[in-house]
Amino acid sequence: MWMRGQWLLMLSAAVHGCSEFLLNSTNETISARTMDFTLDLNAHLEIVPRGTRLREPPARDCANCSSYAWDSIYGFVSVNAYGANVATDGLNEAGLSAAWLWLDATSYRTADPTNPRPVVTSVVSHLLGTCASVDDVRAKLATVQMAEIDPALLTMFAPGTPVASYPLHVAVHDASGRSLVLEILNQTLHIYDNPNGVLTNDPPLPDQLAALANATSLPSGYGSTERFVRLSMLNRHRDRAYDPSTSYGAASSEQAAVASAAHFLGTVQVPLAGKDGGGTEFALVRDHMHRKLYFQSTQNLNLRMVDLRRIDFAPGAKRQALAVTFGRWFDDVTDALLASTTHSKDIPNRSHLDKAFDSHSTQLAPPTFRGSIPATIIVVGASIGAIGVIGIALLREHKRQGYANVA
Repeated sequence: MWMRGQWLLMLSAAVHGCSEFLLNSTNETISARTMDFTLDLNAHLEIVPRGTRLREPPARDCANCSSYAWDSIYGFVSVNAYGANVATDGLNEAGLSAAWLWLDATSYRTADPTNPRPVVTSVVSHLLGTCASVDDVRAKLATVQMAEIDPALLTMFAPGTPVASYPLHVAVHDASGRSLVLEILNQTLHIYDNPNGVLTNDPPLPDQLAALANATSLPSGYGSTERFVRLSMLNRHRDRAYDPSTSYGAASSEQAAVASAAHFLGTVQVPLAGKDGGGTEFALVRDHMHRKLYFQSTQNLNLRMVDLRRIDFAPGAKRQALAVTFGRWFDDVTDALLASTTHSKDIPNRSHLDKAFDSHSTQLAPPTFRGSIPATIIVVGASIGAIGVIGIALLREHKRQGYANVA
């Protein structure tokens, strides 16, 4: 009972968090994230064409701030929450992604109504709609005031929502593989280059990187720093690819990269547990080069995909939405199995096996002992020797590359 209580406590500490990373790859530009929360976000993917007029939600504690609306320059697919046109994540047609993650250390600066720079509260939407690269993001942030959305607005869309504040930081990746993190600490905006590519929750990014530098082993658990270190270590060694000559390692570079990202997400996804019902609500894999957005939801782990290259983002095109729960949760391959004309090889009878063993043993036996030692002894001895050699090689490799020594 005590261990179950500790486990639930550990999960409850994680469910206001998320995990996000850029995959370590020389051939593809892939990023991914989990959305972990205690409230039902009712998340939907939505097409936002170029030229769409978006109005910024009101800022907290700034009743005199002017209303601000802008037209999107780039089309994008966003993931919204509570049915409001406010992106929590997304990928645009230029291959730029932006994502909100929870950060308790966030301390917003109150927007200044006398400042000529417009107030931006839906920062993920704004970056997706106006920026094509991390350089664009840096330039854009110099022209606006980042502020907190008034929580009262979100309560209108989700009545009964108990969240009194939304302390958030932002992860940005572009098609070239560069990454930024935006954090508002002590009412000051910090823009970090993030070559490590990983972001979770508290503490702020510099402290997370310090924890990673001091880590000596691969951690377990769902805490923010544990997830940060675990993803960083796994991602660091992602280039140890499967042998392409194997039946399971012959995928294309694109498929292999998406699969790696999905595998890494699986190491940080929080199962639904605890009295608050929180956990990972959905997960995304973003293909920045091929402009594809893959998604899973809590009870639909089938990987579904939206191809941005097939979407009409022209001004005046329709805005269309789809729940992240949409789609088949399995693929039925019964018909394909029934239509298959292949099958495995049958084991031959004993006499054929004995002849095969005898032939094999003659090839394996040293010349001075040929024909004088039973075939079974030679086969077993050779097998044991081979296993021993492989075991020693694996042990050396484990000692050389084990996670206890790679941090």
